[in-house]
Amino acid sequence: MRLFFPIAFLFGVKLLGCPNLLDFQNPTGLKQFIPVVPAPRQVDMLEGYFNLNQLGAFNDKLLSANLLDFQNPTGLKHPHFNCGLPATDPAFARLANAKNILPDGLGNEGYQLLIEPERIWLTANTPAGLFYGVQSLKQLVRAEANLLDFQNLTGLEPIKIPCLKITDFPAFPYRAIMDDISRGPLPNMDFLKKQIVRMAGLKINLLTYYTEHVVKTDKHPAFSPLQGITLGEFKELSAFAEQYNVRLIGNFQSLGHANKVLASPKYAHLGATHRMFKPGDPETLRFLTEVYDEMLPSFSADFFNINADEAWDLSRLAQTKGQPGQAYASHVVPLLQHLIEAGKKPMLWGDMALAYPEVFDFLPKEATVLAWNYDALEDFSEYIDPLKNRGIDFWICPGILNSNRTFPDFLQAYINIQNFANQGYKAGASGIMTCVWDDGGRHFFAKDWYGVAMAAEQSWHPNDEPKNDFDRRFSKTFFSDEKMLLPTFFKQVIELADLYPTQKMNTHFFAMELLPEPGDSIVWSTKDWEAVARRVGESDLVLQQLPAYADWSDDRLLLAETLSDYQKILLARQAILKIKSWYEQAIVHQKTDPDEVGIYLRWALEEAASLWEDWAFVYPKEFTTDWLSENRTYWLQEATSVYRKKGDDFAALKNRLESATENFAPELGQYLPTLKEVGLDIRLTDRPYFTFWLLSPVFPLGKGQSLHTDFLLEMGGELAARPTPYDWQKHQSLLADRVGLTALSEKKEKMIVYAYATIESTEDQLVSATTESSGGITVILNGEYVPNGLSLSNLELPLQSGKNHLILKYVNGVDDPWFSFRLDEVKICNRKHKYQIGCVLCK
Repeated sequence: MRLFFPIAFLFGVKLLGCPNLLDFQNPTGLKQFIPVVPAPRQVDMLEGYFNLNQLGAFNDKLLSANLLDFQNPTGLKHPHFNCGLPATDPAFARLANAKNILPDGLGNEGYQLLIEPERIWLTANTPAGLFYGVQSLKQLVRAEANLLDFQNLTGLEPIKIPCLKITDFPAFPYRAIMDDISRGPLPNMDFLKKQIVRMAGLKINLLTYYTEHVVKTDKHPAFSPLQGITLGEFKELSAFAEQYNVRLIGNFQSLGHANKVLASPKYAHLGATHRMFKPGDPETLRFLTEVYDEMLPSFSADFFNINADEAWDLSRLAQTKGQPGQAYASHVVPLLQHLIEAGKKPMLWGDMALAYPEVFDFLPKEATVLAWNYDALEDFSEYIDPLKNRGIDFWICPGILNSNRTFPDFLQAYINIQNFANQGYKAGASGIMTCVWDDGGRHFFAKDWYGVAMAAEQSWHPNDEPKNDFDRRFSKTFFSDEKMLLPTFFKQVIELADLYPTQKMNTHFFAMELLPEPGDSIVWSTKDWEAVARRVGESDLVLQQLPAYADWSDDRLLLAETLSDYQKILLARQAILKIKSWYEQAIVHQKTDPDEVGIYLRWALEEAASLWEDWAFVYPKEFTTDWLSENRTYWLQEATSVYRKKGDDFAALKNRLESATENFAPELGQYLPTLKEVGLDIRLTDRPYFTFWLLSPVFPLGKGQSLHTDFLLEMGGELAARPTPYDWQKHQSLLADRVGLTALSEKKEKMIVYAYATIESTEDQLVSATTESSGGITVILNGEYVPNGLSLSNLELPLQSGKNHLILKYVNGVDDPWFSFRLDEVKICNRKHKYQIGCVLCK
């Protein structure tokens, strides 16, 4: 069985006077660095070292042991290693008493690990405690020995670990990770088992998979994809996980976020909207409980999560207006009660109950409410206190966000996890579940492990220690990284996210249009691209220096995949500009020096052919190899569609250049097409435009209506409207300088469309802005109309400190409607439709 534990780095560095490290005191008053994650609760340093060579071949058995081996710990006895359960082994109890390592007060999962010069002692109250003690020992052992040492444990050089005593036990009895497998990557069984082993090594004891439609049931197979996970596979995973003290929690989305189930013609009639089940509908409830009943035997944990979050459509349904809370309760309470009767502890997300507090009056006392928020907040009391004050059993749920991103924001995740965990623990939360949201299609879980280790740290032992200490332990423990290269890499990627083209590492940058259609023009933004290239190169150099012999080093290739995406776009942009330049030179010389034309055209053609080959064949093959290392083939077509689209675009360019070359005959008066005709009319700008908005539905202009008509009266009027992604459509333009609206309406009629975004400002300030459109624009900021012209206007926007609400109201007057908006002379970055001046969080 492959192990996923660290190897090869030195241990025992004395860190006197280093204020950023955990204060493990030894008898001489020196601070000692202990490469263990999660950080042990108490470490006492002792004199001397233990020579690992004394264990001989037994070392391999120890490092590969799972929970089953500790059911009868006498099987792990060795002259230099002794572990046991004093409660069931009187002989070992006497020895443990003599060594003062009786596990009093350590609970079911605590342990004491004593390392002396001639023997290692491990004691606990349960096999789980022994298992966790060995996880800490594994990290200490692999911190000292490298791969070659394990091949010759009888070699001349002694392998030593320091003598110490660890007393350790968890703060939270329930320490869970949730992995989103429903909206993009769907892991294969090998990777799911790898997840379990790694998480067990981090002392995680519960795992759940966010499930919308990817589970294949016998009674309702129609909504699942062909590559969906079967109940047999979940049952196999549950049995595998129990060997590592990990139990699987069943999970099925039961109200909102149901669009993939409702997309199946067989179940479409169960929807109140395209994304939400009919609340309280008997047929819908019967469908959901039938799915539950099939799933329950395949999951080993006592809990089952019905989700039922973000059901904001409730407030817009005619039959629930004025009483969305009661409609919500009428749906979830029967589902919770069904699970209780089936012997499970039901769970649900807490956002809807917090939004409609009357829901709390209906929830059964057996239910566990999941309080979630993924922001970098200092205070989480608004999510915790309403549950604590009502005496409700609750877990806190921080998160690692990857939605439509190429890389998680670990600075946000660290603040979120640390603060939420500490405050939740003090408030009496019975568990913690860190949510890894991978929706968006191109993400790899290998990029999440740093955040998962953060979560494991705070789940086992909530602390407010500086991040630098965790970084040091994580780097050495899992990547044999003496120089903290990996945290440096993560920091550089976070800084990369602060640059305009990356849009907070939004995957959409990869799909941005690079070529215009023949006869059209396109604008490229040059803003920050040189900085992107520089930081990508710097980050790549850091990653290449990571030791290649650590057990987690196989993740390095997938970490590098993020940089590869940017490198591919950088190279494509450079290649296209070369092609354009050479083609321009061919046009310049076509009448004065026709012989030169062939040289320039050949260079342009070769570059275009190389682009096409890379994007149509080389890049998809590389990505597919990476994808299949974690995932099933499900969603691979969607994940690689960006390669096919660009491959097609570059193939078309190559064909146009070939045609231009073949038809070039100046002696017959046949000259080259223009840049615009051949599809190379590319213009550059250094201005940053807003390309991500929430767009309203189309409002056709009726008789007597105009740009001045207020179409948002149901939202309180256009001055007061504050739309959410559940009200309006998220829209990311594929163009760098404008938002096209043609696709919103097939009818060639006059229409109104609203666009909404927020701007976060660190201070009150007056900023310059520019709008342009094919029709007319009205600008609304913080509930006030901003004077402006109709099609092209320079504005002065009075921004307030904090969040500012911006609405553009567009009226079209042409067949190709579009608008653009930019802030001038300020630095901006964004996460979707949320823009920041100065990107405060990333600094």
